[in-house]
Amino acid sequence: MNRRDFIRNIPKWKEIYVIHSQATKLPFVFCHEKTMDDYVIIYTKEEAAREKAQALIGEKRPAVVVKCREKEISQIFGSLKVLGVNAVRFVGREPGEDYLVQAGEFLRWQDFSDQPVEKRPVENPGLQLSLIYFLQEYRRAEDAPDRGDIQELSEEVYVNLTRGRFLLGAQPVEEGERKGQSALLLIKNKEGEAFLPLCTDIFELRRFTRDKAPKQVIAVDFKKVVAILKQGEALGVVLNPGGGNYSISREKFMEIDEAFAPEDEA
Repeated sequence: MNRRDFIRNIPKWKEIYVIHSQATKLPFVFCHEKTMDDYVIIYTKEEAAREKAQALIGEKRPAVVVKCREKEISQIFGSLKVLGVNAVRFVGREPGEDYLVQAGEFLRWQDFSDQPVEKRPVENPGLQLSLIYFLQEYRRAEDAPDRGDIQELSEEVYVNLTRGRFLLGAQPVEEGERKGQSALLLIKNKEGEAFLPLCTDIFELRRFTRDKAPKQVIAVDFKKVVAILKQGEALGVVLNPGGGNYSISREKFMEIDEAFAPEDEA
């Protein structure tokens, strides 16, 4: 099947296989060496997907194959925008069916750029993409944190973090002096220390809450998170706890604010 016919058949698919990273619990993202496209790989043949996953595991890149049916296929395609992914490499069942396809060739995304910031959906594709690349490498091997490229990747995350808007969950207090008021959702680590769960988009909020949305969802910018950390009990944040699950201490968050926040916000 030629490329054009292959793309036309995408809406008819009932089943696909996607390579997921164990480091992020998200589709594995690759950067094309020649075109520099950021892409995920989708297979229509399970055996080929498993061979690729095994190859990644051999490179110390923990990966699994996720089987997706009709509803899940729509969710995967719908999430590409917030992941910062601009292309998909489709690998079909027949020899030669291996095509790098721009997302715009088979998807249509609504443009909210003409809307005021407060009315746009909270999405952080640049932050998500940089976080994915960082965690895929950071959690690749024990010596990863000492590698120079890890430092560069982490700084990209920090820059994008300071420019982000995030979703926080809140619930009404049901008893005590603050009854009826709102309290931000916190999560605790194994030591019982409280952290603020910070979600980059609605997909990440649903992963964290397992599709059970909190009573209230609040959109905040980076500086508001800084203020919350200064005043509250949280000892830091957990960025996308349902996916990447990356913890940043309060002290480190303040350092990021000092070093990477835009000058007009510093």
